[in-house]
Amino acid sequence: MIDHLINIAEQRGTEVKFISTDFEKGEQLYDAFGGIAGILRYSTGV
Repeated sequence: MIDHLINIAEQRGTEVKFISTDFEKGEQLYDAFGGIAGILRYSTGV
């Protein structure tokens, strides 16, 4: 499943990063979002 999501993201020019749960912030991210999160940025046309 992860490979499929990565392939879709990369086809659309998205940068994929993995965040380790070996660190406190990574563990917090995992706990809050169940292991998958995204930062979305888009142009407002301004």
